[in-house]
Amino acid sequence: MANFDPEDDDVICIIDDDEVEELKAKAKASDTSSKRKSDSTSKRNKKSSSSSSSSTKRKSSAAFTPLIEKDDDNSVDSDIEILDEKPPAKRKRVRDEEAATLYTDKTSTGVDHDDDEFNLETETGDDSDIMEELLKTLDDNDDPINFDEFEQESGDDDDGDNDANHTTNNINTINAFDLADGLDSLATLFDSNQHDKVRPSDIIGEVEGFWDDSCRYASALRLFSEILRSPDCTNFVLESVDEDELIQMGKLPYTEIVKHPLSFRDIVSALLQDFNATDNSIECSNGLLPFGTTLSDWNMWKGLELLQAVDLVLLNSLAYGKANEGASKSNARSRTNKLRKVLWAGIKQVVDDHMSSADAEGRRRCTPTRRGESSGFVVRKGSA
Repeated sequence: MANFDPEDDDVICIIDDDEVEELKAKAKASDTSSKRKSDSTSKRNKKSSSSSSSSTKRKSSAAFTPLIEKDDDNSVDSDIEILDEKPPAKRKRVRDEEAATLYTDKTSTGVDHDDDEFNLETETGDDSDIMEELLKTLDDNDDPINFDEFEQESGDDDDGDNDANHTTNNINTINAFDLADGLDSLATLFDSNQHDKVRPSDIIGEVEGFWDDSCRYASALRLFSEILRSPDCTNFVLESVDEDELIQMGKLPYTEIVKHPLSFRDIVSALLQDFNATDNSIECSNGLLPFGTTLSDWNMWKGLELLQAVDLVLLNSLAYGKANEGASKSNARSRTNKLRKVLWAGIKQVVDDHMSSADAEGRRRCTPTRRGESSGFVVRKGSA
C-alpha cells in the first residue's frame, strides 16, 4: 500500500455504497451531456453523416459498466464501476495516417472533393476509389491532346523533305541560268508537239502567226535562254528596277523616263510558275505579265509578243542610260547593245530558214517591229 497510486490504470478502486450512488448520478449527467454534444455534431456534418454516425456510436458505447464482485458464497461485497475507457492508441494512429494520405492526394491533384467522396471511416482494403478519382482528374483536363496537330506537323516535315529535292520552288527566286534551263525544257515540249500540255488552248486564234508555230516558238524560247546565259546579262535587265535606290544614287526617277517598265524575270514568270531542275518538271502560268507592268494586252505564249517584250527590256535599259549619262558610251550601254545584236541576229536566222523563198514584204510580216530607244513606245514624251 505504500506504493499505491490511484491514478494507475491497473488499480481497481473499491468505493463505499454512498460514494457509488453519488458517482452514478454524475455519470448519468455526463452521459446526457455527451448525447447532446453528439446530436449537435451530427447536424453540422450532414455530408459526412456515415462517418460521424460511426464515430458517435463508438463514443456512446463507452457507457459505465457496473462490475459486481462476489464472495465465494455469492454474497455481494461491493459495487465496482468503470468510470472511463480509453480508445486503443494504435487504431487512432492508423486513422491519422489515412487522413494524412488522403489530404496529400487531394492537394497534389489540385481537385477539391466533397467529404462524401473520401470517407475516412470506410475501410475498403484497397486504393481503387482513390485511383478512380485520380483518373477522373485526367479526364477533366481542359487541354486534351490534339492528335490532328501531330499529324499536320508530320505532314509539314514530309513537305520540307520534298522541297529539299527541288532545285527551285519559286520562279521569282532562281538565277538567270536556272531561268534559261526552264525555258529550254519548255522549248523541248514544243519541239515534240506536246505544247498542248502547257500552252492554254485559247491563246492562239483561228489564224496561227508565224512565231506561234510550235517549232518557231521553241526557237524564240531558245533565243531568249541564250541571252539569259550571256555574261552581258546584268541585273539591271534581269530584275525589276528599284526606283528608290536609283534616286538615292542621284539618278533620275525610272518611271519618269521609261514608259513600260519590264524585266527578263517578269517575262519568264509569265510563262513558268515553278521549275524543278532535277527532273526538268515545270509548272506553267497563263502568259500574262505580272501585276505592275503596263502591257496587260500582251501574252508571252504568243511568239511575236514574246520577242517584242525581250527587245523592250533592252530598249528600256538603253533609254534610261542615255537620259542619265547622255550620248557618252558606257560599259553598261555596250553590254546591252551586245545582247540586242544577239536577239536580232537570231530572229533574222529563223526568218531566213523558214521564209527563204519569200519576198521582202513576206519577210517583213514575219519580223517583229524593230524600235529605237527614243521611240514614243519606249520613253515618255519630253524625256528623250
